Amino acid sequence: MRIIQFRAWLKFKACMDSAWFIDWEHGLVGHSKHNQSDLDDCVLMQFTGLLDKNGKEIYEGDLILSDYLRDEKTKSVIEWYFSGWYAKSLEDPSKQVAGYGNLFNCKNIEIIGNIYENPELSNSQCKKQ
Repeated sequence: MRIIQFRAWLKFKACMDSAWFIDWEHGLVGHSKHNQSDLDDCVLMQFTGLLDKNGKEIYEGDLILSDYLRDEKTKSVIEWYFSGWYAKSLEDPSKQVAGYGNLFNCKNIEIIGNIYENPELSNSQCKKQ
């Protein structure tokens, strides 16, 4: 069974937090920092269901290092694309490094940050919402 969970970038506090409930009907997100916020004040990121080599949960918007398809480490960002999770290369944004099936089998993924807390790592090629 796949775990479905989210985290939230709280725009008004510039910090990341878990999103323990989402009320789509009323536009609210529950989190530990301030109990709840309007959906417009947060950026939600979904858990991919994958863990990096250190056991950290990989979420949408995470910046990773992976040696998939190359001998050297490639810096990528995790994104949802049509029907699945992909690692998009930051060195060549038009190139997908790996789709979900390949990411699932890759054991050398390491989270190095995310596009909100570490924008300097993304080389300004990730779009912030």
